[in-house]
Amino acid sequence: MKPGYRSIKAGKVKVNVKRHVTPLSWDAALRVCQSEGGSLVKIDTKEKETVIKKKLQITSRSITPVYLWMGLRYFKERHRFLWTDKMPLEYDNWGTGEPSHTWKDIAGTIFTEDCVALAGQLFRGVYWNDRSCSFKCGFICEVL
Repeated sequence: MKPGYRSIKAGKVKVNVKRHVTPLSWDAALRVCQSEGGSLVKIDTKEKETVIKKKLQITSRSITPVYLWMGLRYFKERHRFLWTDKMPLEYDNWGTGEPSHTWKDIAGTIFTEDCVALAGQLFRGVYWNDRSCSFKCGFICEVL
């Protein structure tokens, strides 16, 4: 197994995952995972999400969420979210009001949100949140 990876079993599927803390954009994070022989994590079942949350301790001790990129992205031309392996979304755990597809900062600038991160937040738990793909946050790689 590659250094830093943890083996997890979710049902009949066994995968190796690694949490990276260096903040990167979604595209840069995907390139890192690919250079390690994998991709951004695909969370396609509740069981897999539960195991990943526990093994990688995805939580925040404050009201400010911790964000970690996963391998899900919105494709406008297809009007749907697809995983990095081009498979459609079948399981989800969106936060309240998500996916929103846009976000407005305090200056009034509107950002398109096409990439998806796990968000861990005190009092809200772990949920999915679409973010601007240029937003920099940690990420989770997966190697089968």
